[in-house]
Amino acid sequence: MKNIKILLPILGFLCLNIVSVRAQSTDRFIRIVGNSKKEYSAVKAGIAVTVSEVQPNEYRQIKYKPIEVIHQELTTALGKMGYQPSDLIKDIHWGSFQSVRAEKYRLQVSDLSKLQDLYNLSVEGVKFGELKYIFDAPGYEEEEKLALAAINDAERKAKRLAAEMHKKVGKILNIEDKSSGCCREIEDSTQPKAIKSYKINVTFELLD
Repeated sequence: MKNIKILLPILGFLCLNIVSVRAQSTDRFIRIVGNSKKEYSAVKAGIAVTVSEVQPNEYRQIKYKPIEVIHQELTTALGKMGYQPSDLIKDIHWGSFQSVRAEKYRLQVSDLSKLQDLYNLSVEGVKFGELKYIFDAPGYEEEEKLALAAINDAERKAKRLAAEMHKKVGKILNIEDKSSGCCREIEDSTQPKAIKSYKINVTFELLD
């Protein structure tokens, strides 16, 4: 019991010192999360196109049509809409596991206003499938702009909070950048718009 009475004041003294150190640390610096973002628009699109041979059906009076003929009819129809044969890219990694012979392509569409016209196009043996929007790669310079905007956002927040504590913001003490490399490329998407966000932790010096 006597030992416990001796330990209690010591523990109390240590706790007070720990609290004091933490308070001094928060008085000397402030750590803020800065954010920035930018919206990008797709520059073109890719449509999955499946070309399949037409099987004969005596009841429906449908004659057999080989895949080569269907492919030619498709390229002719696309040519009337301003597309080149090179716009139709074959997927060499795709294979049909059905008895019907089929091939898969990706049609590159530069004029996004023509997307609906393509889906309205009717060619026997041709099916237009998934649409993916394609974006230009923002690159390193664009990512640097997002990073700087995030730092400026952190500084703005720090100044506002410092003013509430009757202090001023000094130099930057530390930067934790966990978003580096996030915004140099944009993956293909089912949406025509894409938003890239940048987050950065900035520690500022606090001055009296």
